Amino acid sequence: MPKNADLKDYMYATALEGLIGYLYLDKQEERLQEILKQII
Repeated sequence: MPKNADLKDYMYATALEGLIGYLYLDKQEERLQEILKQII
């Protein structure tokens, strides 16, 4: 259980971090850029 965050928010952030890492390592740069643009 995270100390300073809601469990739901923590799970979403962890999933997003995993997705970004996967796309980066799999060299799917176009899809990664699409997702990062939506985040920003």
